[in-house]
Amino acid sequence: MARVLAAVVGAFAVTTSLLLGMNQVAEQLKLRDPTKYFRITDVIVLPAPRRPARPRSPELPPERAAPELSPSAPARPEPPVRPAEPSRPAPEAAPPVLGEA
Repeated sequence: MARVLAAVVGAFAVTTSLLLGMNQVAEQLKLRDPTKYFRITDVIVLPAPRRPARPRSPELPPERAAPELSPSAPARPEPPVRPAEPSRPAPEAAPPVLGEA
């Protein structure tokens, strides 16, 4: 029982100190001057030959010619029709199912 009580008290102390500490840090960051976040040396401008080139702007693809369709020609050729298979037996001629006699 003493271990559980010590664990609960320790967890409460750690959680409370973290919450209060983070609140204090957030308050200090809010009150600071925003220009203090970065130093002037954080941004270094390279000379012109070493600067990275800007990416090219996207271009539209070239227009494609529309296919010419004549009204007399069918749009798609008809698929060939296969005749029915005469070798298949009729349903009446099928062998009987086992158990039926």
